[in-house]
Amino acid sequence: MIVMSWDHSRDFLSQHKVDSHGSERWSGPLSTYDNNGLLFFQRWISHFCAPGFFFTMGLGMYFMATSRMDKNNWTKFNVISHFLLRGTILLIVGRLVDMAIIPELTIITAHNQTLFPKPKNPHGSSPSPFHGPQWLAPFLGIFEVMTALGLTMCTVGILVPSLIVLERKKQNAGRILSVLLGIIGIALSTYLILSAQQGDPCGPSCHNETALFPRFVANADTFNEIGLRFLMYPGAFSYGDIIYPLVPWGSLTLFGFAAGITFKRNSVKAYKLTGIFGIFSLIMFIILRFFGGAVVGNFRGWPRHEGSIVPWIAFLTVCKYPPSLSYILLTLGVNLGLLAVLEKLLKRIKQGQSKMVEVLLVFGQVPLFFYTIHFWVLGFIGFFVRWGGKGLPIAYVMIPWLIMIVVLFWPCRWYLRIKQQAKTDSWLKLF
Repeated sequence: MIVMSWDHSRDFLSQHKVDSHGSERWSGPLSTYDNNGLLFFQRWISHFCAPGFFFTMGLGMYFMATSRMDKNNWTKFNVISHFLLRGTILLIVGRLVDMAIIPELTIITAHNQTLFPKPKNPHGSSPSPFHGPQWLAPFLGIFEVMTALGLTMCTVGILVPSLIVLERKKQNAGRILSVLLGIIGIALSTYLILSAQQGDPCGPSCHNETALFPRFVANADTFNEIGLRFLMYPGAFSYGDIIYPLVPWGSLTLFGFAAGITFKRNSVKAYKLTGIFGIFSLIMFIILRFFGGAVVGNFRGWPRHEGSIVPWIAFLTVCKYPPSLSYILLTLGVNLGLLAVLEKLLKRIKQGQSKMVEVLLVFGQVPLFFYTIHFWVLGFIGFFVRWGGKGLPIAYVMIPWLIMIVVLFWPCRWYLRIKQQAKTDSWLKLF
């Protein structure tokens, strides 16, 4: 959560826009980060947030469902209804946090500027994700991670009770099936994206040619095309961008669900396995980058002979929209390793030896509450920052970011206490 808030602080407050120098999308110009290691790193560290969200959501869905089914005698219908409700709330929150751009939009309008800067060439992509009427931007301009989390919770939530019942009837059957579904989702995404690239990851945008669907910059106009944007091919539609497709990201939640079964059965063994799988994933990432080329899942970067002229930056530049296999191996490898380390930190917390981690866990226990309010705080800070200029130098962004984290600790701790005192089925628990 803390790292994620840094990425959003950069978006709201920084005068340096990485997107204006390329992006991490599956087609179009690839970001070079100005061949600057610092600019690359401050963006790169945020890559590990979204995979962590989807994976741990799968963990949480398993533990929540089994707890309610065992202790409260919930039926399949109860479990599915609960996840559909929570998924719908996430979809609503996704719209609410996007409205945090309203203060900045007010400044842009007051300065007679546009939220939609024109691309450098008539066939290129705009640095802005917004394309439609300016007043619609805060409401329909971009469908990001919260939308995908909501759709994933609704979709995977329908499968959860059946997977649990299957696991209880035959040991490992539910776990194996959830892993297989996740692998199929990633394999399908990989095949379709590589096929759509046609050997040219940058595509028409880099050749002054008109891009056609499903290329990222080509508008999805029909119902079927928009549906494919939400499912598989991230990219533009008439009013903005859909950037987190359900199928590849939902696959990570299925992996998390399978991990939940392992943790429930033997948590000590599970923590050891996460460390082992984390190291294995990182080794496979290195092998894939050196020898995989475009065939196995390197959508962008060094294996495709593109990106920064700095070799190590190009090597670590992976496609996030949608997540390529190399991106998944890298981020899951690091996240699984951190999960293994976290187990030792939790032991220290119980012994009263790590107050800092205990403080940070406050944010982790009220994630949706923190996520929602930090967007609006950044929106209003951005209002004043951009009133007198185009934004702050990237180094100076750290100052308001750190102040925001410190200030938001108090309302987060306040809400955590309310959440802990609420009844088991209270809507307050959803945040």
